[in-house]
Amino acid sequence: MPKYRTLGTNLGRQFRNDINANFADIERDITNLDSRVDNIVADAGSSNTEIVDARYDSVNDVTYTVLKDRLDDQSNKIGILTQITDMLSPYYARKNRQYLGEVSRKLRYGENVTITFYGDSNSMRSNSRYQVKMLEALNGVYGGKISRIDRAYAGDSAKAGYERWTTTHNGDISIICYGTNDSSTQYGYPEATKVRDYIYWLEKLIIRELEWGKAVILVSPIPTRNDKRWETKTKTMVTDPYPTIFRADSYVFGNLCKWIAEKYSAPFIDSREILSSYEDEIFANANGNSLGTATSPFGDPVHLTDEGLEIWGKRVAGIFIGDSLLRPQKATANTAFATRKGEDPFTTNAPPERIRYYTPYAWGVGDNIAGKRALELFANEEITYAFYVDTEDLIVYPNIFVFANSIAEIKLDYGIRQPLGTLDEEQKNGANYGYQGASTFTIDTTSTRKTFNITKGQDPITKDSNADYVSKGIKISSKGWHTINIKCLTGYVSVSGIRFRNDTVERIANLELANNNNAQLTIKDLNNVDLNTITTPGIYYTFGTCTNKPPGVTKNGLLKHYEKTSDHSIAMQEFYPYNDTTYAWFRLKITGVWQNWVQIK
Repeated sequence: MPKYRTLGTNLGRQFRNDINANFADIERDITNLDSRVDNIVADAGSSNTEIVDARYDSVNDVTYTVLKDRLDDQSNKIGILTQITDMLSPYYARKNRQYLGEVSRKLRYGENVTITFYGDSNSMRSNSRYQVKMLEALNGVYGGKISRIDRAYAGDSAKAGYERWTTTHNGDISIICYGTNDSSTQYGYPEATKVRDYIYWLEKLIIRELEWGKAVILVSPIPTRNDKRWETKTKTMVTDPYPTIFRADSYVFGNLCKWIAEKYSAPFIDSREILSSYEDEIFANANGNSLGTATSPFGDPVHLTDEGLEIWGKRVAGIFIGDSLLRPQKATANTAFATRKGEDPFTTNAPPERIRYYTPYAWGVGDNIAGKRALELFANEEITYAFYVDTEDLIVYPNIFVFANSIAEIKLDYGIRQPLGTLDEEQKNGANYGYQGASTFTIDTTSTRKTFNITKGQDPITKDSNADYVSKGIKISSKGWHTINIKCLTGYVSVSGIRFRNDTVERIANLELANNNNAQLTIKDLNNVDLNTITTPGIYYTFGTCTNKPPGVTKNGLLKHYEKTSDHSIAMQEFYPYNDTTYAWFRLKITGVWQNWVQIK
């Protein structure tokens, strides 16, 4: 006998009743089938502890009949939250800007500021060295006013961090850095490698911090070691301590982190810009030491050495200098920062009245962009500039005076080791161009006077009898946030500002200068020329038809002409008669007038 009613061809009341009854029977049968399937799956899953555990939602204390129901429910929640956050993000972005402004004001007026760190093992590795070194740098600038709360935990993903730290804290601003474990299957997180889940939990973290009244900064996960960027499950050496870690591309999660930061007006620090230019030795081996030692030639692809952690922490510190939280400033070739309070990106412990106008020591190459002003520093006073660069290989020139019997110290990025140049390894120590390869150098005028070149190729110029003008280039090899610190150790230092040049342009200029110098060594012919009219330095072969040669000289000869390029009234000539090496001639041009030839032997 048929299970469902047969439908006739007449569209009447009977047809309507039969089709409605059939629909009711079908729905009942499907429900019974779902129940049977659920029972089958549940019976099978009861013997698998992972399936049983995954059915339980510990946050809401709900146990689902089958795992698929929980996954469907979670997917719906993520989709709903995404729609909600898209609508509310302008509201939370405005709150974040407000809280960032409050922190910026505290920093400006020397009040206490507490930073809360959220993250994974890199944020807490080696006794939280990344955090400690960041605060070491900031407290040197702010006089010990910065403290921290450590909410980093080894192995945490964004979800794990959200569920671990469920109570508010006393911090003013929170630095959130997750993504390394979110992009890894190492710890078995069900949300691992899932982009949608990472966005979901990271946004929940941000919103909760803002609801707690805390400003938020996002830091992307560190880059994986170059030779481990694409992990496989092939064990290439028996000494490799991590042969089976399978990681998704953590850089994708870093890109998502940047996008989310923009959504909530959160300052963003790209760890790749800080670390990618360094060699693999900043990654740790199995013992926590530098990669490549005899005991562990492979090492750890995702954890940093103590040096790497210090580099990371001190570079991130730059975002807290000079109102950069709300008003980050970018440096490019030809950018110049002076000492204008509230305009230029610096913090100083010197009194504000020390910024003098129209001081005789406040000029650099041409007039200072601020109109001849400088900051006067005495012993143990300093100024720190912070800026962002989006191009490699800039040169920064601090414009300062170091007075007699004084010592100034200049540091790039608080003195950390700098990476190699982007494409040219020989630039590691500034080879051939006079740039400082080290991060720290001093100018000491206590024992002997020193002079420094204003630009490459010019003679040393001293602009004051009691002070040294310093314009010495320091190479910045990597993108991201950087700082320049200028400190007076003893005596008296006057700071006009800092300016930037492009390394490639500077090198081309030096090459052109060298070519010009070489060109001057080429012997050029002169025929029918008055030697008094020559203005271009060089070596010339003069024919007998030339005039104003030495007296009695009728033969051809070699002429060397020297001239001051900035003042053509000063020059010198040497004349050597051709095929006669017994004597030569010499004369000077003084105030534009050529003197008589003098014979020399």
